[in-house]
Amino acid sequence: VCMLQPLFYTLSETTVVGLNIQRKTGYSVLIALIAFFVNFSLSLLLAGQFGAVAVASVNALAFFVFTVLRTEFARRVWRPLPRAKMYVSSGVYLLFAIFFATYQPTRVLEWSVMVSIGVVYIGAVHRADLANAWSFVFKKTKV
Repeated sequence: VCMLQPLFYTLSETTVVGLNIQRKTGYSVLIALIAFFVNFSLSLLLAGQFGAVAVASVNALAFFVFTVLRTEFARRVWRPLPRAKMYVSSGVYLLFAIFFATYQPTRVLEWSVMVSIGVVYIGAVHRADLANAWSFVFKKTKV
C-alpha cells in the first residue's frame, strides 16, 4: 500500500499539466485541501480500530482522490484526455493493495487465486498495450 502514494503522485504530475499551463494553480490548493480532509478524517475514524494498516490504506486512497481531482480539474481548464482506463486500473490496483495489506494471504492457493485474477484483469483491460509492448520488444530489426 505504501508504494501507491508515490505512484499516484507521479501520475497526477503528468495529468495536471493543463492547470499549470493555464496558470490556474489556485485549484491545486483546493485539491490538496480536499485530499488532506479525506486523509485526516478517515485516518481518525479508522486508526484506532485497524491501526497502521488502515492509516497506510487511507493515505493511498487520499492520493488516489488527489490524482483524480487534479486530472479532472486539468481536463476542465485545458484539454480533455482519456482517463476511464486510468481510473479503473488505479482503483483496482488500490483495492488489491488494500486487500493484500489487510488480509495478508498466507496459503499458496490464496496467492494463486489473487495473482490469477490480476493476470486476467491486466490481460483483459490492457490487451492492446501488452500487444504493442510485445511487438516492440520482439520485433525483428533490419540490419
